[in-house]
Amino acid sequence: MTCFYTDTGYVFEHCCKQYMWRAAVADILPISFQKIGRWWGNNKKEKREEEIDFVAYAYDSAIFGECKWTNERVNKPILEELIRKSELFPHFKSKYYMMFSKVGFDNNLMEQIKHGSVKLKTLGDLYVKL
Repeated sequence: MTCFYTDTGYVFEHCCKQYMWRAAVADILPISFQKIGRWWGNNKKEKREEEIDFVAYAYDSAIFGECKWTNERVNKPILEELIRKSELFPHFKSKYYMMFSKVGFDNNLMEQIKHGSVKLKTLGDLYVKL
C-alpha cells in the first residue's frame, strides 16, 4: 500500500488549511474567505518563481499563510519574505498574515508582532476547540 502523503511538511500545510476552515466557521478570522489554496507563480520583477503555502481570499481581502514544519523557531525574516511575496497581489486592499510553526516563534518575531494583521499559531493551536 502506498501512502499519498510522503512529506510531513505537506501534511502539516494541509492541517493548517483545515484549521483555517474551522476558524472561518468559528468567525475568528479578520476576513470571511471563500477560497483557500497554495499559490505559485512568476515574480516578473525579480525574474524567479515564488510560492506561498496558502492564500485564503474573498473579493479584495486575503490572508497569506506560511507553514513551517522544522525544528527551528520561525523568525522575522520568514515573515518579511511572506509580506514581500504578498506584494505580488496589489488587487487585495486588505492583507493579513498567518504563520504556523511546529515548534514556535523566536522572541524577536513575537516582540515585533504588535499589530493585528499578523497571527502566530503553533502545532498545539491547531487542535484546540475554537
